[in-house]
Amino acid sequence: MFVLYDFSPQIRNKGMPLPTSGKLIWALLLCMAAGASGVGDGEGPEADAPWTLHPAQIERRLERYGDPMEKASRGIPRFLFDDNDSDENDEAKKKNDISWIEGIYLPLRDPSLVPSETCRNDVDAILKVLESPVLSGTINNQGRFWNVFLVDSWGKTGDGILDGNLLLWGMPPECTMLYVKEVFPWPWNINATFSGRYCLVHTESLQGEGKDTLLDAPAVRVGASMTYTGFPSIFQFGTCIPSSCTSEDMMASLNVTMHIGGKKPKYVDCLEEKELDGGDIAYIVVLSILGDLMLGGALADWLIGERQELREGPLRFLLVFSVSNNLKKIFQINKKPSRSVISCLHGMR
Repeated sequence: MFVLYDFSPQIRNKGMPLPTSGKLIWALLLCMAAGASGVGDGEGPEADAPWTLHPAQIERRLERYGDPMEKASRGIPRFLFDDNDSDENDEAKKKNDISWIEGIYLPLRDPSLVPSETCRNDVDAILKVLESPVLSGTINNQGRFWNVFLVDSWGKTGDGILDGNLLLWGMPPECTMLYVKEVFPWPWNINATFSGRYCLVHTESLQGEGKDTLLDAPAVRVGASMTYTGFPSIFQFGTCIPSSCTSEDMMASLNVTMHIGGKKPKYVDCLEEKELDGGDIAYIVVLSILGDLMLGGALADWLIGERQELREGPLRFLLVFSVSNNLKKIFQINKKPSRSVISCLHGMR
Protein backbone atom coordinates (compact mmCIF):
# COMPACT_ATOMS: atom_id res chain seq x y z
CA MET A 1 0.00 0.00 0.00
CA PHE A 2 1.34 3.43 -0.84
CA VAL A 3 0.21 7.04 -0.32
CA LEU A 4 0.33 9.77 -2.92
CA TYR A 5 1.49 13.08 -1.45
CA ASP A 6 0.78 16.57 -2.78
CA PHE A 7 3.99 17.09 -4.77
CA SER A 8 2.85 20.10 -6.78
CA PRO A 9 2.12 23.11 -4.55
CA GLN A 10 2.29 25.40 -7.59
CA ILE A 11 -0.87 23.88 -9.03
CA ARG A 12 -2.63 24.08 -5.66
CA ASN A 13 -1.73 27.77 -5.29
CA LYS A 14 -3.42 28.46 -8.61
CA GLY A 15 -6.70 27.16 -7.25
CA MET A 16 -6.49 23.70 -8.88
CA PRO A 17 -6.01 21.19 -6.10
CA LEU A 18 -4.96 17.72 -7.05
CA PRO A 19 -7.37 14.85 -6.35
CA THR A 20 -6.84 13.03 -3.11
CA SER A 21 -4.68 9.92 -3.09
CA GLY A 22 -7.63 7.62 -2.43
CA LYS A 23 -9.44 8.78 -5.57
CA LEU A 24 -6.34 8.31 -7.68
CA ILE A 25 -5.87 4.80 -6.32
CA TRP A 26 -9.49 3.96 -7.15
CA ALA A 27 -9.02 5.36 -10.66
CA LEU A 28 -5.84 3.32 -11.08
CA LEU A 29 -7.59 0.14 -9.94
CA LEU A 30 -10.47 0.75 -12.36
CA CYS A 31 -8.07 1.21 -15.27
CA MET A 32 -6.19 -1.94 -14.30
CA ALA A 33 -9.44 -3.91 -14.11
CA ALA A 34 -10.59 -2.62 -17.48
CA GLY A 35 -7.26 -3.54 -19.04
CA ALA A 36 -7.20 -6.98 -17.45
CA SER A 37 -10.63 -7.82 -18.84
CA GLY A 38 -9.21 -7.84 -22.34
CA VAL A 39 -6.20 -9.98 -21.46
CA GLY A 40 -6.06 -13.73 -21.40
CA ASP A 41 -8.09 -14.60 -24.48
CA GLY A 42 -7.09 -18.13 -25.42
CA GLU A 43 -5.74 -18.98 -28.84
CA GLY A 44 -8.05 -21.97 -29.15
CA PRO A 45 -10.39 -24.32 -27.32
CA GLU A 46 -7.52 -25.97 -25.48
CA ALA A 47 -5.88 -22.75 -24.27
CA ASP A 48 -8.14 -22.27 -21.25
CA ALA A 49 -8.88 -25.95 -20.67
CA PRO A 50 -8.08 -27.38 -17.23
CA TRP A 51 -7.18 -30.72 -18.85
CA THR A 52 -4.01 -29.53 -20.54
CA LEU A 53 -1.89 -32.13 -18.78
CA HIS A 54 1.63 -33.36 -19.25
CA PRO A 55 1.86 -36.75 -21.03
CA ALA A 56 3.30 -38.35 -17.90
CA GLN A 57 0.36 -37.04 -15.85
CA ILE A 58 -2.14 -38.50 -18.31
CA GLU A 59 -0.36 -41.84 -18.27
CA ARG A 60 -0.37 -41.97 -14.47
CA ARG A 61 -4.08 -41.12 -14.33
CA LEU A 62 -4.92 -43.82 -16.84
CA GLU A 63 -2.98 -46.35 -14.80
CA ARG A 64 -4.63 -45.28 -11.56
CA TYR A 65 -8.23 -44.78 -12.67
CA GLY A 66 -8.49 -47.15 -15.61
CA ASP A 67 -9.13 -46.91 -19.33
CA PRO A 68 -12.22 -44.78 -20.18
CA MET A 69 -12.95 -46.99 -23.19
CA GLU A 70 -13.15 -50.09 -21.02
CA LYS A 71 -15.41 -48.29 -18.55
CA ALA A 72 -17.70 -47.21 -21.38
CA SER A 73 -17.92 -50.76 -22.73
CA ARG A 74 -18.89 -52.10 -19.30
CA GLY A 75 -21.56 -49.47 -18.76
CA ILE A 76 -24.13 -48.00 -21.11
CA PRO A 77 -24.00 -50.66 -23.89
CA ARG A 78 -25.03 -53.37 -21.42
CA PHE A 79 -27.43 -50.98 -19.75
CA LEU A 80 -29.19 -50.47 -23.08
CA PHE A 81 -29.08 -53.95 -24.56
CA ASP A 82 -28.83 -56.28 -21.53
CA ASP A 83 -25.48 -57.52 -22.81
CA ASN A 84 -23.83 -60.46 -21.07
CA ASP A 85 -20.38 -61.92 -20.75
CA SER A 86 -20.71 -64.44 -23.56
CA ASP A 87 -17.81 -66.11 -25.28
CA GLU A 88 -18.60 -64.13 -28.41
CA ASN A 89 -18.22 -60.82 -26.56
CA ASP A 90 -14.99 -61.97 -24.97
CA GLU A 91 -13.63 -62.85 -28.40
CA ALA A 92 -14.62 -59.40 -29.68
CA LYS A 93 -12.74 -57.77 -26.82
CA LYS A 94 -9.61 -59.73 -27.72
CA LYS A 95 -9.85 -58.38 -31.25
CA ASN A 96 -10.25 -54.82 -29.92
CA ASP A 97 -13.63 -54.58 -31.65
CA ILE A 98 -15.26 -51.26 -30.79
CA SER A 99 -18.06 -51.40 -33.33
CA TRP A 100 -20.51 -51.10 -30.41
CA ILE A 101 -19.59 -47.41 -30.15
CA GLU A 102 -21.48 -46.59 -33.35
CA GLY A 103 -25.09 -45.78 -32.68
CA ILE A 104 -24.45 -45.24 -28.97
CA TYR A 105 -21.69 -42.68 -28.57
CA LEU A 106 -21.06 -41.84 -32.24
CA PRO A 107 -23.32 -41.62 -35.31
CA LEU A 108 -23.46 -44.54 -37.70
CA ARG A 109 -21.56 -44.44 -41.00
CA ASP A 110 -24.65 -45.35 -42.99
CA PRO A 111 -25.26 -42.81 -45.81
CA SER A 112 -29.00 -43.42 -45.63
CA LEU A 113 -29.01 -42.27 -41.99
CA VAL A 114 -26.16 -39.74 -41.97
CA PRO A 115 -26.15 -37.78 -45.25
CA SER A 116 -23.06 -35.71 -44.35
CA GLU A 117 -19.97 -37.30 -45.87
CA THR A 118 -17.76 -35.14 -43.64
CA CYS A 119 -19.48 -36.50 -40.54
CA ARG A 120 -19.06 -40.09 -41.69
CA ASN A 121 -15.41 -39.44 -42.53
CA ASP A 122 -14.72 -37.96 -39.09
CA VAL A 123 -16.46 -40.84 -37.31
CA ASP A 124 -14.45 -43.27 -39.40
CA ALA A 125 -11.23 -41.50 -38.40
CA ILE A 126 -12.17 -41.68 -34.70
CA LEU A 127 -12.93 -45.40 -34.91
CA LYS A 128 -9.69 -46.13 -36.75
CA VAL A 129 -7.67 -44.33 -34.09
CA LEU A 130 -9.49 -45.99 -31.21
CA GLU A 131 -9.18 -49.44 -32.80
CA SER A 132 -5.48 -49.15 -33.60
CA PRO A 133 -2.95 -49.10 -30.75
CA VAL A 134 -0.34 -48.02 -33.30
CA LEU A 135 -2.31 -44.92 -34.35
CA SER A 136 -3.23 -44.08 -30.77
CA GLY A 137 0.38 -44.44 -29.65
CA THR A 138 1.62 -42.29 -32.52
CA ILE A 139 -0.84 -39.51 -31.67
CA ASN A 140 -0.09 -39.67 -27.94
CA ASN A 141 3.68 -39.70 -28.51
CA GLN A 142 3.27 -36.43 -30.42
CA GLY A 143 1.61 -34.86 -27.38
CA ARG A 144 -1.99 -35.08 -28.60
CA PHE A 145 -4.45 -36.88 -26.36
CA TRP A 146 -7.79 -36.04 -27.93
CA ASN A 147 -8.57 -39.75 -28.32
CA VAL A 148 -8.36 -40.21 -24.55
CA PHE A 149 -10.30 -37.07 -23.67
CA LEU A 150 -13.01 -37.81 -26.24
CA VAL A 151 -13.83 -41.15 -24.63
CA ASP A 152 -13.34 -39.78 -21.13
CA SER A 153 -15.98 -37.10 -21.74
CA TRP A 154 -18.68 -39.69 -22.49
CA GLY A 155 -21.28 -40.35 -19.83
CA LYS A 156 -20.82 -43.77 -18.22
CA THR A 157 -22.74 -45.73 -15.65
CA GLY A 158 -21.58 -44.93 -12.16
CA ASP A 159 -22.67 -45.52 -8.59
CA GLY A 160 -26.26 -45.57 -7.44
CA ILE A 161 -27.97 -46.75 -10.63
CA LEU A 162 -30.45 -48.83 -8.62
CA ASP A 163 -31.21 -45.82 -6.50
CA GLY A 164 -32.03 -43.54 -9.42
CA ASN A 165 -28.68 -42.12 -10.54
CA LEU A 166 -29.80 -41.93 -14.17
CA LEU A 167 -28.25 -38.59 -15.17
CA LEU A 168 -25.01 -39.75 -16.75
CA TRP A 169 -23.98 -36.41 -18.18
CA GLY A 170 -20.31 -37.02 -18.69
CA MET A 171 -17.97 -34.02 -18.93
CA PRO A 172 -19.16 -31.35 -21.43
CA PRO A 173 -16.15 -28.98 -21.08
CA GLU A 174 -13.77 -31.86 -21.72
CA CYS A 175 -15.57 -32.45 -25.03
CA THR A 176 -15.95 -28.88 -26.24
CA MET A 177 -12.28 -28.08 -25.65
CA LEU A 178 -11.19 -30.62 -28.26
CA TYR A 179 -9.80 -29.63 -31.62
CA VAL A 180 -8.65 -32.49 -33.84
CA LYS A 181 -6.60 -32.25 -37.02
CA GLU A 182 -5.12 -35.55 -38.14
CA VAL A 183 -3.68 -36.62 -41.49
CA PHE A 184 -2.41 -40.19 -41.90
CA PRO A 185 -1.84 -41.53 -45.43
CA TRP A 186 -2.15 -45.12 -46.59
CA PRO A 187 -2.90 -47.63 -45.18
CA TRP A 188 -5.10 -45.69 -42.73
CA ASN A 189 -6.31 -42.98 -45.14
CA ILE A 190 -7.23 -40.52 -42.39
CA ASN A 191 -7.79 -36.84 -43.11
CA ALA A 192 -10.05 -35.30 -40.46
CA THR A 193 -10.45 -31.86 -38.93
CA PHE A 194 -13.17 -31.26 -36.35
CA SER A 195 -13.98 -29.95 -32.90
CA GLY A 196 -15.83 -31.71 -30.11
CA ARG A 197 -19.61 -31.34 -29.90
CA TYR A 198 -21.30 -32.38 -26.68
CA CYS A 199 -24.72 -34.02 -26.92
CA LEU A 200 -27.09 -35.24 -24.22
CA VAL A 201 -29.20 -38.27 -25.17
CA HIS A 202 -32.59 -38.77 -23.50
CA THR A 203 -33.91 -42.33 -23.79
CA GLU A 204 -37.18 -44.12 -23.15
CA SER A 205 -38.69 -47.56 -23.76
CA LEU A 206 -40.63 -48.90 -26.69
CA GLN A 207 -42.70 -50.87 -24.19
CA GLY A 208 -44.08 -47.61 -22.87
CA GLU A 209 -45.66 -46.57 -26.16
CA GLY A 210 -49.35 -46.15 -25.53
CA LYS A 211 -48.84 -46.71 -21.80
CA ASP A 212 -48.08 -43.30 -20.37
CA THR A 213 -48.46 -44.58 -16.82
CA LEU A 214 -45.31 -46.63 -17.19
CA LEU A 215 -43.22 -43.72 -18.44
CA ASP A 216 -44.59 -41.08 -16.08
CA ALA A 217 -44.59 -43.11 -12.87
CA PRO A 218 -41.82 -41.98 -10.49
CA ALA A 219 -41.22 -45.61 -9.46
CA VAL A 220 -39.91 -46.35 -12.94
CA ARG A 221 -37.15 -43.79 -12.59
CA VAL A 222 -35.81 -44.70 -9.16
CA GLY A 223 -35.57 -47.45 -6.65
CA ALA A 224 -35.63 -51.23 -6.85
CA SER A 225 -37.84 -51.25 -9.96
CA MET A 226 -34.64 -50.71 -11.95
CA THR A 227 -33.73 -54.34 -11.29
CA TYR A 228 -36.83 -55.56 -13.16
CA THR A 229 -36.16 -55.80 -16.89
CA GLY A 230 -39.84 -55.15 -17.63
CA PHE A 231 -39.22 -51.56 -16.53
CA PRO A 232 -36.61 -50.36 -19.01
CA SER A 233 -34.45 -47.51 -17.88
CA ILE A 234 -35.41 -43.94 -18.65
CA PHE A 235 -32.13 -42.12 -18.37
CA GLN A 236 -29.78 -39.61 -19.95
CA PHE A 237 -26.20 -40.02 -21.04
CA GLY A 238 -23.77 -37.59 -22.57
CA THR A 239 -21.58 -38.19 -25.58
CA CYS A 240 -19.02 -36.30 -27.62
CA ILE A 241 -19.34 -36.35 -31.42
CA PRO A 242 -17.47 -34.51 -34.18
CA SER A 243 -18.65 -30.98 -34.88
CA SER A 244 -19.38 -32.04 -38.45
CA CYS A 245 -22.23 -34.22 -37.15
CA THR A 246 -25.60 -32.90 -35.99
CA SER A 247 -28.17 -33.92 -33.44
CA GLU A 248 -30.30 -35.25 -36.31
CA ASP A 249 -27.45 -37.57 -37.33
CA MET A 250 -27.17 -38.85 -33.79
CA MET A 251 -30.93 -39.22 -33.41
CA ALA A 252 -31.26 -41.26 -36.61
CA SER A 253 -28.41 -43.53 -35.58
CA LEU A 254 -29.77 -44.06 -32.06
CA ASN A 255 -33.21 -44.92 -33.42
CA VAL A 256 -31.76 -47.84 -35.38
CA THR A 257 -29.33 -49.09 -32.72
CA MET A 258 -31.51 -48.79 -29.64
CA HIS A 259 -34.56 -50.30 -31.35
CA ILE A 260 -32.80 -53.66 -31.17
CA GLY A 261 -32.79 -53.43 -27.37
CA GLY A 262 -36.44 -52.39 -27.12
CA LYS A 263 -35.60 -48.78 -26.42
CA LYS A 264 -35.48 -45.54 -28.34
CA PRO A 265 -34.08 -42.04 -27.99
CA LYS A 266 -36.60 -39.50 -26.81
CA TYR A 267 -34.56 -36.57 -28.08
CA VAL A 268 -30.95 -35.44 -28.43
CA ASP A 269 -29.72 -32.06 -27.20
CA CYS A 270 -26.43 -30.85 -28.67
CA LEU A 271 -24.52 -27.73 -27.74
CA GLU A 272 -24.62 -25.61 -30.86
CA GLU A 273 -22.29 -22.73 -31.65
CA LYS A 274 -24.66 -19.96 -32.67
CA GLU A 275 -23.27 -17.34 -35.03
CA LEU A 276 -24.00 -13.73 -34.16
CA ASP A 277 -26.50 -12.01 -36.42
CA GLY A 278 -27.04 -8.27 -36.93
CA GLY A 279 -29.37 -7.97 -33.92
CA ASP A 280 -26.88 -9.68 -31.62
CA ILE A 281 -24.04 -7.45 -32.77
CA ALA A 282 -26.15 -4.30 -32.33
CA TYR A 283 -27.18 -5.42 -28.84
CA ILE A 284 -23.55 -6.05 -27.86
CA VAL A 285 -22.47 -2.66 -29.25
CA VAL A 286 -25.19 -0.82 -27.30
CA LEU A 287 -24.31 -2.61 -24.05
CA SER A 288 -20.62 -1.91 -24.62
CA ILE A 289 -21.28 1.80 -25.13
CA LEU A 290 -23.43 1.96 -22.00
CA GLY A 291 -20.78 0.10 -20.04
CA ASP A 292 -18.07 2.51 -21.21
CA LEU A 293 -20.27 5.50 -20.29
CA MET A 294 -20.92 4.06 -16.83
CA LEU A 295 -17.22 3.40 -16.26
CA GLY A 296 -16.25 6.82 -17.61
CA GLY A 297 -18.92 8.56 -15.51
CA ALA A 298 -17.77 6.80 -12.33
CA LEU A 299 -14.14 7.61 -13.07
CA ALA A 300 -14.95 11.28 -13.75
CA ASP A 301 -17.09 11.45 -10.60
CA TRP A 302 -14.25 10.21 -8.40
CA LEU A 303 -11.63 12.45 -10.00
CA ILE A 304 -13.70 15.64 -9.94
CA GLY A 305 -14.69 15.30 -6.31
CA GLU A 306 -16.66 18.27 -4.98
CA ARG A 307 -15.61 20.84 -7.58
CA GLN A 308 -18.96 22.22 -8.66
CA GLU A 309 -17.50 24.31 -11.49
CA LEU A 310 -16.51 21.11 -13.27
CA ARG A 311 -19.73 19.31 -12.41
CA GLU A 312 -21.75 22.08 -14.01
CA GLY A 313 -19.62 22.16 -17.15
CA PRO A 314 -19.65 19.82 -20.18
CA LEU A 315 -18.76 16.88 -17.95
CA ARG A 316 -22.28 16.93 -16.50
CA PHE A 317 -23.45 14.92 -19.51
CA LEU A 318 -20.99 12.17 -18.58
CA LEU A 319 -21.64 12.33 -14.84
CA VAL A 320 -25.27 11.28 -15.30
CA PHE A 321 -23.94 7.78 -16.07
CA SER A 322 -21.87 7.58 -12.89
CA VAL A 323 -22.55 4.25 -11.17
CA SER A 324 -21.67 5.46 -7.69
CA ASN A 325 -23.80 8.62 -7.97
CA ASN A 326 -26.80 6.76 -9.38
CA LEU A 327 -26.61 4.01 -6.75
CA LYS A 328 -26.75 6.64 -4.03
CA LYS A 329 -29.89 8.10 -5.58
CA ILE A 330 -31.52 4.71 -6.07
CA PHE A 331 -30.97 3.56 -2.49
CA GLN A 332 -31.57 6.93 -0.84
CA ILE A 333 -34.62 6.86 1.42
CA ASN A 334 -36.50 10.06 2.17
CA LYS A 335 -38.09 9.67 5.61
CA LYS A 336 -40.05 12.93 5.37
CA PRO A 337 -43.68 12.32 4.36
CA SER A 338 -44.39 13.68 0.91
CA ARG A 339 -46.99 13.13 -1.77
CA SER A 340 -44.24 12.81 -4.36
CA VAL A 341 -42.65 9.83 -2.57
CA ILE A 342 -44.12 6.33 -2.68
CA SER A 343 -42.98 5.02 0.69
CA CYS A 344 -43.80 1.37 -0.03
CA LEU A 345 -41.01 1.31 -2.63
CA HIS A 346 -38.38 1.73 0.09
CA GLY A 347 -38.75 -1.92 1.06
CA MET A 348 -38.19 -3.03 -2.52
CA ARG A 349 -35.01 -1.00 -2.64
